[in-house]
Amino acid sequence: MSNFKDNKNASMHPIPTRDNYYNNSPSPAMFFEQSKDKCLFNNNKIHPISNNELDFDGNLNSLQQSFLKQTEFKLEELIDNNLNSKIKSDIHQSTKLLVDSMDRDFDKYQNSFNFRLQFNPTSNSVQPYIYKKLENVKEIKIRKAVLPDYYNLEKVEVDTATSTLDDTMINILDSTLLEPDTDTEYTDGGNTIVIIWYEQDGDNLSIDFFDTADSDTYEKVYSAIIDTSGGVGALVIDDFNYYTYKTSNPTRIRNDRFVQLYISELDDQSNYTTDINRSRAFGILYPSDIDGIINDYNDMNCNETELIFKKSNLGTINSMTFQLLDSLGNELSTTANKNFDVDNTSKDNIYTSSGDVSYVSPSLYIRHPLYIKSQCHFIFEIITYHPDINNNLFS
Repeated sequence: MSNFKDNKNASMHPIPTRDNYYNNSPSPAMFFEQSKDKCLFNNNKIHPISNNELDFDGNLNSLQQSFLKQTEFKLEELIDNNLNSKIKSDIHQSTKLLVDSMDRDFDKYQNSFNFRLQFNPTSNSVQPYIYKKLENVKEIKIRKAVLPDYYNLEKVEVDTATSTLDDTMINILDSTLLEPDTDTEYTDGGNTIVIIWYEQDGDNLSIDFFDTADSDTYEKVYSAIIDTSGGVGALVIDDFNYYTYKTSNPTRIRNDRFVQLYISELDDQSNYTTDINRSRAFGILYPSDIDGIINDYNDMNCNETELIFKKSNLGTINSMTFQLLDSLGNELSTTANKNFDVDNTSKDNIYTSSGDVSYVSPSLYIRHPLYIKSQCHFIFEIITYHPDINNNLFS
């Protein structure tokens, strides 16, 4: 037991590190030989010097731990000698984001004006998607929007009392035993037609074709449903219409004051407006003047609408759900009278054996859900922040 009365440095620890404990030890039994090196006094490896510094054993080959004096420390040179005193800095990167409704899966998203873009998709995701994460977003701005001018496909009943196309079609189906060739001209009764698409479903045969003598050619598609239960020679037309975007009173984007663009994930309520619902719109798109219409497309004036995130709370965008509304808040749609039974489900053209573009391709077939002139296209600019080395451009 230690003698606390006689030992002014009495402690629960027998060997204080920074004390000459050997001279004050009450008994040799309290001394631990292996602890000698821990003491800064009477130590043959650590020598106090006059300026209160310690002369540590700095020999790199020593079995003891090597020490460097403060005066011996040297900052190693960096690979780049043009770094500022603050090594790291935040930089912003500008990226263009192009979104096209023609890239969507129309089984999931039938309407060109209402679809969801997903980032960093999973195995269960459907188009459209982008294999990239959008993180640390400071700003997202719409740079350009291109919308179709004609978007509502009109259905008009054919007057069989004045048209002979119904007879021409029946005669061709009879002569080909209900299996006509597509992309091929058939002439009968003074009419020449081209079969675009047909499909047999039970006793009903649906067929689309165009009249080569019509000024609109393939942009005016005749469509019929034929009852084939009686067989060849006894075909009956149950329904006969034609489809076109350009009727005498067509539905056009440019005939409205503006279009409202909603992106539910970017629900910016910072806009001040007399219409409370419109304040939630990401942007208001205005039809440009007549020079803005090229090949039935509208180059919309979007005023570079933007959404800015706080630097202390940068944004992460996992998806963007697009929806377009007219100026009164009614949803715009391109689904009317489209043919969702087509076999070609991508935007790519199909070619005939002679190398020509097939009329069932989305670039030509006005009833195709991906018909090129009924799609919308957007360009966004996205500003993101990233860490970088804060170096001078010129050293």
